[in-house]
Amino acid sequence: MLLLLLTKSVAQVDTSQVLPAVLVTDLRVKELSYTQLQLKQDSVQLLISPGVNMADWLQQTSNANVRQFAPGSAASYSTRGTSSEQSSIHWSGIPINSAATGIADLSLIPATLFSPVFTVGGNAAFFGSGAIGGTVNLADQSAIGDGFHVGISQQVASFNTFKTGLQLTYARLKWKSKSTVYAESSQNNYAYINQYKIPEREETRANAAYNQWHVKQLVGYKINKHQSAEIEAWYNQAYRESPTSILVNKPSNAVLRDRNLRTRALWQLDNNRNLVQASYAYLHEWQTFEDPDLPTPSGGTTHDTNITTNHVAQINYQYKISEKLKWQNGGQAQFSKVSGSNRVGNLHTESLRTGLALNTKNMHAQALVRLEVWDGELLPISPFLGLRYTFFRNFNASVNGSYVYRTPTLNQLYWVPGGNINLKPENGYTGEFALYYSAQKNRQNIFVRAALYASALNEYIQWVPGANSIWSPQNVKQVEIYGLDVNATYAIQVKQWYVALRGALSLNHAETVKSEKQNDQSVGNQVLYQPKLKTTSGFTIGFEKWYVNANYRFIGEVQTAYDGSGNSLDPYGVLDLSLSKTIGFKKGETTFIAAFNNITNQAYETVPYFPMPGRNFSITFKINI
Repeated sequence: MLLLLLTKSVAQVDTSQVLPAVLVTDLRVKELSYTQLQLKQDSVQLLISPGVNMADWLQQTSNANVRQFAPGSAASYSTRGTSSEQSSIHWSGIPINSAATGIADLSLIPATLFSPVFTVGGNAAFFGSGAIGGTVNLADQSAIGDGFHVGISQQVASFNTFKTGLQLTYARLKWKSKSTVYAESSQNNYAYINQYKIPEREETRANAAYNQWHVKQLVGYKINKHQSAEIEAWYNQAYRESPTSILVNKPSNAVLRDRNLRTRALWQLDNNRNLVQASYAYLHEWQTFEDPDLPTPSGGTTHDTNITTNHVAQINYQYKISEKLKWQNGGQAQFSKVSGSNRVGNLHTESLRTGLALNTKNMHAQALVRLEVWDGELLPISPFLGLRYTFFRNFNASVNGSYVYRTPTLNQLYWVPGGNINLKPENGYTGEFALYYSAQKNRQNIFVRAALYASALNEYIQWVPGANSIWSPQNVKQVEIYGLDVNATYAIQVKQWYVALRGALSLNHAETVKSEKQNDQSVGNQVLYQPKLKTTSGFTIGFEKWYVNANYRFIGEVQTAYDGSGNSLDPYGVLDLSLSKTIGFKKGETTFIAAFNNITNQAYETVPYFPMPGRNFSITFKINI
């Protein structure tokens, strides 16, 4: 059930428009394709995209809500009423949410480096802790062409922003290689409308500059007809100024520095009946926050360092019992350690999962269970059940349900002062029922899906003040969530013309229904940073490799105070337009993209008192050889 725009029609329009990427077979992503919605970029979307990070991609194309202080600053996402810690990100199946904070910073993940797949709905049975609201997997899932290929991109944008990418791929006989270098910098001194001044007036954001760069290398080798192996390393480094709230009338000297090293190795065996994948990953995260203007109790200035290391070993095994029935299994062992200015601790988890997948002409069914041991404690079994049935031609119905959980982060356990080693994992149940229509005919693609979903989450963790005014995380809440997601796309190709329409609607109710905290005023109110309404819509019109693309998103009111006191973010709508042209030549092609963002100059925020940019533009040049 992939939400694809023009799987067939795009292939007819687009022959060499996107630089091929090394194929990474992610068994667990394939397992999720039966009853859960998956959103991904198609080749036309990749072509017309001016180059964005994961925060922009999720905000523009999905029902997820993204929080960010400024472009380039720390960003996180949440979906279907869950928190950012309850929304996971994986790199080729490896969890990369920070073991310390529980969040992966979306602004440090350029979407252009990957073929992201966003799976909507609870899938802890597949991915483990934190996979409650949704999961993003960052695997490359396209293939390299033989020979040597070069891809170059350069973007110049408002606010002295520059983005540069270089990609080299090579494939010959049994070897494949993909090398990527990406750099981005910005003064980020954007104009915005200050809604808190009377009268409103335009001002310029200060102390929000940033720069980051990435190096990624993948090497693959086909051992024989059935076996292959690959290794990959990804390093990134970032420097980001941390602007103050616009209510503070002084410049900020705070700085956030990040360094991340991620490596993995994979061996795969694939024959007629057996698919085996064995992998190991080492992840190292180093982050420091410096603020010379913020004193510490000891009389110094703030210099907080957070260092985490992770070792992750995985094995996936799928056995083809018959043409219709598959036996799917997996295991994972993870050791995590955190150290830094205010915390030292470690934990280990081990998990096993097993299940069956049945595929017939009209029915797809799955049953899966996961067993996990968290720091020596056996967690409740996490089952997943899913069924999809074609009841009339292209009309389908699906239903799924699962037990989900999230183990506490290392910071929540070991922060000094205030960490709580007695925290229990968050847990609960989630499920959905969906009806959809999907058809490909006469060079047309049609997809319409409506899903009702519900979740009940217990032991919700919240930081609360305790003795001597020291804040500590506690299992204090029960949260009930229900809502409606609607996704629709229509695309058609007629000779040289290509037209695609898309839209999505999310109605979300996420309410705190019970709290262990006395006189907790959050009871009866919407969970923080969960909009009750979000819509996205857009169109793409193409003619002889000219493309006009428009995207509009509307975010309803967002609650930002636990007690529902009215401290909320106002609704807003943002309209983005782009124009692109691709020129082919003998051995490659060149693409030019002009993008105009927030063209109505909408004033908006995703975090209170931290305004986002007004009207801005970018010009992008891409060449693939």
